[in-house]
Amino acid sequence: MILRRLPGLCYHLIVQVSAFFGHIKAQSWLNAREQKLPEGPTDLLIHVASLGEYWMIAPLIKQWHVEGKRIVVSLFSPSGQGIQADCPCPVCYLPVDRSSELNPFLDQLQPQAMLFVKYDLWPVLCGLLVKRQIPYGLAFAHSPQGHWWLHPMNVINRHALQGLSFCSQQQPSGQAAWNHAGLPESVLTGDGRFDSVKERLRTWQPIEGIEDFIQGRKVLILGSSWPEDEALILPLIHRFPQIAFILAPHDVSRASSINQALPTTALMWSSWSTSSLEEKQDSKLLLVDTMGELFTFYGHANMAMIGGGFKQGLHNVLEAMVHGLPTCFGPETDGHWEADKAIQSGHANTVSNSDELKQWIDDCLQKTSPAKQIKGFIDQQAGANTKVKHLVEDQLF
Repeated sequence: MILRRLPGLCYHLIVQVSAFFGHIKAQSWLNAREQKLPEGPTDLLIHVASLGEYWMIAPLIKQWHVEGKRIVVSLFSPSGQGIQADCPCPVCYLPVDRSSELNPFLDQLQPQAMLFVKYDLWPVLCGLLVKRQIPYGLAFAHSPQGHWWLHPMNVINRHALQGLSFCSQQQPSGQAAWNHAGLPESVLTGDGRFDSVKERLRTWQPIEGIEDFIQGRKVLILGSSWPEDEALILPLIHRFPQIAFILAPHDVSRASSINQALPTTALMWSSWSTSSLEEKQDSKLLLVDTMGELFTFYGHANMAMIGGGFKQGLHNVLEAMVHGLPTCFGPETDGHWEADKAIQSGHANTVSNSDELKQWIDDCLQKTSPAKQIKGFIDQQAGANTKVKHLVEDQLF
């Protein structure tokens, strides 16, 4: 029992010390937990670590809300604050994994059941759920062979995993590894992100006036970029006069420093409404310095480079592919089976340097767009949300 308390204690100590010394993200993490909690009782408490996990389950949240279920969504990272604009249900932040913090949280929300999305099963929280006889499940888990969850000596998390009412897996390899580890048998459902991007595409709306910038040119977007991604694309901007570039950094606070390093004057998205027609038409590059619009911008592009494929962790490639865009990204795809599968299917490529990126861009410009085949790849993988909906309604509601 003492070992199960270690993750929460360690995390709490790290956050407190970091915040004391002025770490902005640590201070934001603590401030987020000062917000008022929703009132219970709650039919289902759904926990998502951040924005990416929310989009996996968002279509189901909206369906249950329409059906009259009392849903509350809990976040762990403040970076997921954009959820509140999309989610029809109350949103709050999960406390640190300590009984003194979690018991008042559960008393206030009074959840009848809890659903974790992908991961973030905290051991003390799961222990309290078992003690209170609150059933909980895990949706869209990804636990390939060698995953730390499955190690026989992982006494910290094993109790939490064994207490699950069900575990839905994204991939057959993860299901096999999970079942082989002696945990409660898992169910293969697939990945909810495919359903989510299809639903978002259904309600996609174009940006009014964006053609003033595009002017009939092909559009290449670099989405959720980091310095390593930008280093490949910036030297190529002037080599492709027939392309309009859109650059959306993962951390929008970097936009000003990026602008200073650009080989051309950028049009800042935050000043779009006050920019003149001449400024829009003269711009070679649009720099997105606000959050929440990336998916919309993908709908105006012809090709996409996805950021994070060098060391930070690859961003969501499906958001671009559902628009039918050929995509490329850095070579680090560990943990992203969907990216590997897109490569195997011929719908995506990895690039390691500017020369490889230039060749990829040349190929995209010369070939007929394979949009229909890329969208077909998304369609083939969809359907996970229906399976998870049945699991939740059978075992948690």
